[in-house]
Amino acid sequence: MAGSGTATPSSSLDSNLGVGLLDERISFRRRRMLNLVDRLHSVGLQSDIDLPQIAVIGSQSAGKSSLVEAFTGIKLPRASGTCTRCPTECLLKYSNGPWTCKVSLRFIKDINGKALGQAKNVEFGPLITDRDEVEERLRRAQRAILNPAYDYNDFLGGFEAETPELSFSENYVSVQIHGPTLTDLSFCDLPGVIASVGRNGRQDDVDLIKSLSIRYIEKPSCVILLTVSCETDFEVQGAFELARKYDPEGRRTIGVLTKPDRIEEGEEHRWIQYVKNEEEPLELGWFCVKQPDPAQLRRGITWEEARAKEKTFFTTKEPWCSLTSQNLGTANLVERLSDTLSDLIAKRLPELQDELQELLQRTEQSLAELPVSPSSDSLAEMVQLIGHFSADVFRFIEGTPEKDGLLQSIRLKQVEFRHAILSLAPDLRPYKKDAKNITVPAMGFLSREETETVGQGKVLHLDEVMEKAHQARTRELPGNVPFVVTQKIIEEIMRNWEKPVFGYFDSVQAIMLDAIKRLIVERFKRFEHAMSLTSCRTRLEVVEQIKQHRDATKEHLRWLINLERRPFTLNSQYLEDYKDRFLAYYKGCWQKEMNSDVMGQIQAFSDTTAPTTGYTPVNPLEEVLANLNKLRFRGVAAHDLPKLLPKDPLEPALEIMATVRAYFQVSYKRFVDNVPLAIDYDFVQGLGRDIQDALYKSIIQGSGDARERCKAFLQESPLVSAQRENLQRRYERLEIAKGELMGIW
Repeated sequence: MAGSGTATPSSSLDSNLGVGLLDERISFRRRRMLNLVDRLHSVGLQSDIDLPQIAVIGSQSAGKSSLVEAFTGIKLPRASGTCTRCPTECLLKYSNGPWTCKVSLRFIKDINGKALGQAKNVEFGPLITDRDEVEERLRRAQRAILNPAYDYNDFLGGFEAETPELSFSENYVSVQIHGPTLTDLSFCDLPGVIASVGRNGRQDDVDLIKSLSIRYIEKPSCVILLTVSCETDFEVQGAFELARKYDPEGRRTIGVLTKPDRIEEGEEHRWIQYVKNEEEPLELGWFCVKQPDPAQLRRGITWEEARAKEKTFFTTKEPWCSLTSQNLGTANLVERLSDTLSDLIAKRLPELQDELQELLQRTEQSLAELPVSPSSDSLAEMVQLIGHFSADVFRFIEGTPEKDGLLQSIRLKQVEFRHAILSLAPDLRPYKKDAKNITVPAMGFLSREETETVGQGKVLHLDEVMEKAHQARTRELPGNVPFVVTQKIIEEIMRNWEKPVFGYFDSVQAIMLDAIKRLIVERFKRFEHAMSLTSCRTRLEVVEQIKQHRDATKEHLRWLINLERRPFTLNSQYLEDYKDRFLAYYKGCWQKEMNSDVMGQIQAFSDTTAPTTGYTPVNPLEEVLANLNKLRFRGVAAHDLPKLLPKDPLEPALEIMATVRAYFQVSYKRFVDNVPLAIDYDFVQGLGRDIQDALYKSIIQGSGDARERCKAFLQESPLVSAQRENLQRRYERLEIAKGELMGIW
């Protein structure tokens, strides 16, 4: 990344310096922008926003290392097996002080190859002030990167692993060079693209290197510096295909031909077409550079000698000397890189401000959405947390307006329970068991009370009831039926109530447990580490409280069921009223069977034709009702007339049936009220009354130091903690970057 650096041209540059990117034509404003983006890189903003940068790619042994040496003025490791096996980030910075070099290791993957939440930067050794020490330091740094299981300090001391753990790595070496003769520039030298691996290599290295290159060049703000060797057929150098895939229109790729001195005689024209931008044209063009060959490097050729030989080569050797010189030589390439990067930065600056502001807002929102971090006073926070959770439970138990609230859900089960009890009403049939084709009218007097289906319980016929009465007689006088008959029929009916009672209670338990679990998740969601100790402890205590209240409630429900086993009521008025109605109904049905003609007339008679004073009867029934009215028997209706029929020998059975059915109406109504009330008070409200004290005793008043125990309970989830830390680091980076951007204007 280029930036603000001011350098003074010199005709006698030190022989170990790089190409000397010293271009006084770069304006002060441009230098400021280049330096700005360099600072944005230094704070790590490239992990959040697409920042302008240069990535050097090429096939292995395409001459990238020589090119990097020409840019930086340092020597890279060239011994066998030490080619670029991890990305190398080069940061060149102008400085008024003496020349220095700092080598760092940057880890983005852990020892198992998994991505780290935040890149880890480690300084590798002390600051270097002697250029001759850089090559060996870089060699050791690369070994440390390729052997992550070892302590990196071991490699500083000269440790040599017998066999590297990795052949290539996504972690990279960072080289920061400061000096008075440097112009700010940054680029990343990537491992050379390979098509296959050697005998000791791994096949997945091919994809690893490719993915490394893609991670850089896929970004729209990355200038691709494509290195192509002239000693190898262009078609077999896969780096160009990679560049074309991610820059299909060639707008941000600069092509560089290396090793032109190794072109076979007579084949120069094929490569000249690239320099002229006629073959595989690129918007930024093709360049050709000549770096020292291995023999010259071994002799210790100086940078000035290298540049002089490069100039001589392009100005004297055909066909290169016939070309326009602007695309030949390292200096021209550097100038194009500087101009291109500067123009890209100028274009991106307004966009960077908008992207940065948007990312800041999103980061602030993400931080705000995280749970509140644990308090330093864990004991006070735990007391408050228990209080809030208990208040949540109490509020939920008292009722909330939501459609799926606790009481709303329980109410549905209450309706089902009422229907289940009502369905057990005895099906008492006022005719003999062997009667055929009997149709009885509906109980019209119950139509306003019961909308559900009733009478699906035990079936008893009139003669069966009478048989029970005869069997139960002991010392009673003739005509007296013992009450035990009625009692046993009632007890047999009530025995069936137990199943729907506990079925209803089980449903309430399930609803309650599910509701409490949701409250626990909501209240303790910021303590998700292994469900959090607090959450687990709360769940366990809630389950224990539910168990205790469940057992107590079951005992109460059994008590209520046992109460109903023996008939009893002080509600005599309702009982007698129901008994009269049922007795009239049963008598009517039975008399219709026994006296079908009379009962048929009564059934066909309409109450709307009941006689009134001064009305002349038109049929016998009207005449009877009219005469009864004259005798001041007020309110007598046609359905009351069966009571005037002669006494029937089966009438005791009808009395028993009417009493049983009437008592069911009285008892079931109180029962379907008492059971939900007991469950609500003992179980639902009971849990709300006791949960706070139970949690306080269990969590805070346990054995040991309460404060330390609460601290352990309130540990934040490592995932949430890491997320918070990453977001805070990003926010800090963005704030620093925001200040840098504001300063440029």
